[in-house]
Amino acid sequence: MIQADSHLDTPGRGIHAITGCVAKVVTEGFANASPSVGLCHLFICPTHASLLITENADPDVHRDLETFIVDLAPDGDQRFVVTARGI
Repeated sequence: MIQADSHLDTPGRGIHAITGCVAKVVTEGFANASPSVGLCHLFICPTHASLLITENADPDVHRDLETFIVDLAPDGDQRFVVTARGI
């Protein structure tokens, strides 16, 4: 079992690609091994963060998802009271 931490700075709300960051951790973690099968667990720290898996073939997919999410939970909506960021 290999466990590693990684940190990715983002400019804030939005859909951010993390594939490169995850691939780097996995590649470095298995530098002295060559597994043919594995399992990668991701723990995303911030309270409001979510993990979204897309095929990433069309950049409009991310734009459409961001548009939907902003409509679903717009910034500053008074119905949402959580302001603290967990780490």
